[in-house]
Amino acid sequence: MPSLRDLAAGRQLGDHQAMDQDTLDWIIANRPPSFPDRPAQPPHAPLLLIPPTDWFVDTRLADSIHGVLHSARVSVLASLLAGEHGLSREETTALSVAAAVHDCRRHHDRDDVGHGRRAAQWFAQHHETISRAFGQQLPVGLITSAATAVALHDVPYDAFSAEQVAAYEQARQFTDLLKAADCLDRYRLPLD
Repeated sequence: MPSLRDLAAGRQLGDHQAMDQDTLDWIIANRPPSFPDRPAQPPHAPLLLIPPTDWFVDTRLADSIHGVLHSARVSVLASLLAGEHGLSREETTALSVAAAVHDCRRHHDRDDVGHGRRAAQWFAQHHETISRAFGQQLPVGLITSAATAVALHDVPYDAFSAEQVAAYEQARQFTDLLKAADCLDRYRLPLD
């Protein structure tokens, strides 16, 4: 069975992708250089929000590279970035919740154009249930910003439509931080 890295190199990735030992060994052997020391204590404790498997469109994706563990890591990374950028506890919570659900409406692990928009619509419709499930209270005024960040996380900045640019201007920091947290989790993927 070819490794995830070999499949990626050959542009043969399937709809459902999972890590394997060969790929993990490659990642370990190709770690990026060390980062400078950072303050030991973030301003807010990072939030590890783990979405339930049944929130995913296809529950097979819950164990894939865009599944539950990816969502949890992006939630923590978004929380840490929020602290670095001076967001309040309420803003940090809303961003972390958005990060935890940003990929839950994917149909597959490949590019899946529009999955951010689908996840944002689902988030907007179910934010009360999501908040209860995570034991978090989302301020009503931040739900739109969080949903906008989810909707735009999978769209390259230079591909924003006029409507997306207008939405981005209203939720610039949330969008930038969610995109950054999602990108930071790509470290674990077998990319050169």
